[in-house]
Amino acid sequence: MPYSREAMRAELDILARGAAHVAIVPEKIREVAAAMRQEMTAAADGAFQTDPQQYPNESPLQNDRQTLQFYLVLTSQEFCIWRRGADGGVEAWTIDVGGQRYVGARGIAAAHVRALRQGRDVLDPTYLAAMTLQDVEEFYRDERTGQVTLQMLPQRLAKFNELGRVLLGRYGGQAANLLAASEAYLFSGGDRGLVQRLLLDFPTSYFDWPFCKLAVLLAKFLATRKTDGIPTTDEYRALTTIRDTENFEIAADYYIPLFFIRSGIFRVSDSLGAALRAQRLIGRDSRMEREYRACTIVAGRALAEETGQPLSAVDTECWKTGYLRCRLCREGISDEELPCPYRSVSKAYQSEHALMEMRWPLVLTTCY
Repeated sequence: MPYSREAMRAELDILARGAAHVAIVPEKIREVAAAMRQEMTAAADGAFQTDPQQYPNESPLQNDRQTLQFYLVLTSQEFCIWRRGADGGVEAWTIDVGGQRYVGARGIAAAHVRALRQGRDVLDPTYLAAMTLQDVEEFYRDERTGQVTLQMLPQRLAKFNELGRVLLGRYGGQAANLLAASEAYLFSGGDRGLVQRLLLDFPTSYFDWPFCKLAVLLAKFLATRKTDGIPTTDEYRALTTIRDTENFEIAADYYIPLFFIRSGIFRVSDSLGAALRAQRLIGRDSRMEREYRACTIVAGRALAEETGQPLSAVDTECWKTGYLRCRLCREGISDEELPCPYRSVSKAYQSEHALMEMRWPLVLTTCY
């Protein structure tokens, strides 16, 4: 089948329209969009989490072909970044590296930078192809406790190995050649776009149809790093100046649905609500999972239309709110303790406090 943007959007719209577990509330889209428009105009920080000046232990200091390699490897590992505590409750995964504690996706990035500094060259496809499970355990080991608490290590190894094999076999060992082959398109005819090639050439690492979360995320990471403060080669700039930016998409992950539920953009079924409250696993590729992921993308697209902001920037704002705000929020928390520009439009905070009991959806998945 052709993995075109039109086919992707059509399938997502069908899933969202027929959803039994999630309903998108149009009036809340408009209400949240008004607050978001004001916040994004004031903040204008669409490159959150990629600036090496702010995050020197989590990203390369420059933009060059090694940076392309770094993010191809890193983004494939950005999945299932949570764990159960000793009491069975769910928390964001953390790791101590170099005397600092990192939470969630920031910990994945810190582990990659640490590996490079210690001489484990995860930018070398030959090294990636030969990695073992013991290598992966050392890669994600917490320096304070000596423990490895990140889930799905065999699946992470499979991704490292595949990236090495495919880069060597099809792209001369270089992510730069993958980007060049895409001609800076996310989607193009003949399945030549970057998202399409990631789906087809790296099925273990990136296949996720029709949601394409990690594939689109990689393109966003690369494109949003071109700021004045980061030295950038001409090659990097040419390869990451996306020609079809209208084809960026909202990430179908777990922090953005959390924001949509708490704000009231989503109205969820009793069965999905019960699973979120009890922190029960939701089946991968189940109807429930596919519906909340599709609705996340469709609702995010509507927010972008209402705000007039680029999809990639709205994606960043929604994820940042789920990660930095909703994850830490509770009934009655003050603006001083947790500033949030969406508190006045949050259904969970303002009126339906039971929504605060709902956590992010839990799925054992390699996709997000």
